[in-house]
Amino acid sequence: TSKAIVDKVKEGQKLTTQGKFGEALTMFRSALQAIPLSVANDAQEEKNLTEMIEWCREYVNFTRMETSRKQLAATDLARNIEMASYLTCCKVQSKTHQCLALQLAMFTSFKNGNYVTAASFAKRLVQGSWGEQGNAIVPKARQVLANCEKNANDTHRVNFDPKGNTDDMRLCAGSFTLLASTELDVKCPYCGSSYKSSYKGKLC
Repeated sequence: TSKAIVDKVKEGQKLTTQGKFGEALTMFRSALQAIPLSVANDAQEEKNLTEMIEWCREYVNFTRMETSRKQLAATDLARNIEMASYLTCCKVQSKTHQCLALQLAMFTSFKNGNYVTAASFAKRLVQGSWGEQGNAIVPKARQVLANCEKNANDTHRVNFDPKGNTDDMRLCAGSFTLLASTELDVKCPYCGSSYKSSYKGKLC
C-alpha cells in the first residue's frame, strides 16, 4: 500500500539523520522497488507515488554516494572533497539532510585545505533557512567563512565549480562524477537517474 511505502521512506530518512547510510539505502531501495507493485486508490495517491519515485531516487543516490565516500582511502583527499561536494547536488527532500550535506562538504573541504570550495558551502549555510538546526550550524559556518576569506585558495584540484549553480550540475549515478553540460546521458527509464552513455544497457 502507499502508506507502507511512505513508512519506508520515513524510516529511511530517520536512518539518514542517524548517519546509518547503508541501512537507509536498503530502506529507500525497498520503497523504490515496491512502488510499481502498489495500486493507487485515486489520482492524488497516484501523484504521491510518482513523487515518491523522485524522492527515493535522490535518497538512493545520496546514501550510495556517502557509503562509497566513506570507503575511500584516507590518502584520496581530492576525491573525498569532490564526493562530499556532490552530495550537495542531490535534491533530498528534507531540509535537515540538505543542511547535513552542506555541513559535511564545508568541513571536509576546509579540513583538507580547499578554502574557496569550503567558503561556497559556508555561504549557502549562512544564507539558508534551517530552523532550530541553524542555531548550531550557522555560527560555525560564519567562522569557517571568515577563516576561508583569509586563505582564499584550494589545495586540491577537484571537478566541482564552487561558483556554479548546483541545480544545473548533473551527476552520473554510476561513477559519481559530473556530466559535462554538453555530454549526452542515458536515464533509467524507471527512476530517472542520469548516467554517462557508457552505462547504457546496465542495471540501475
